[in-house]
Amino acid sequence: DLTVLGFTLGASILTGIVFGLAPAWQTLKFDLHSALKEGGRTAIADRRQRRVSNLLVIAETAMAMVLLIGAGLLLKSFAHLLDVKPGFVTENVLTMQISLPNAAYQDPQKRAAFLKELETNLAGAPEVSSVGFVTRLPLMTALNNITSFLAIEGKEVPAGERPEIDFRRASTGYFQTMGIPLLSGRLVTEQDVINNTSSVLINEALAKRFFAG
Repeated sequence: DLTVLGFTLGASILTGIVFGLAPAWQTLKFDLHSALKEGGRTAIADRRQRRVSNLLVIAETAMAMVLLIGAGLLLKSFAHLLDVKPGFVTENVLTMQISLPNAAYQDPQKRAAFLKELETNLAGAPEVSSVGFVTRLPLMTALNNITSFLAIEGKEVPAGERPEIDFRRASTGYFQTMGIPLLSGRLVTEQDVINNTSSVLINEALAKRFFAG
């Protein structure tokens, strides 16, 4: 991101300034030192100057290599991130957060009626192709996750070893709106909502781990 890019750029500039000025300062210092000294001391100062200059050149080269390798790895990681398939569409998708006051919408039926009316109004806009609701968007922070322990019929697992899963509540139009493809089975329908059917959709990772084949 921009913070990492800015830090890398700043570190590169700072390294260039420090290791560029240091040899010049050492040269100036030793030149003044040489002007005040004479004989064998001048030769010793020259040797010290060359030794320090060589060390600075080595250090500068090493730092440059580290920065070059770091920049290469950063670009490689960025390229990999661009190739990641998140499993949903991000283009032309608008999201917003809605928080209903508990005092006015304590009744679940009242909350459901509000969301249904909002969905109808939004879907009627000419710019909107589909509308969906979800309790939490993908890739959001892990804070306030809604989790539960998974229990599978026919697979007895001790209570302390049950896997903890993250889940969301979503409306019937959510998957179409987000462009999330259905790999197998079926999506939740309005009839499921009317009949109060407990319908669950799982992702591919959970299916492969607990329902292989």
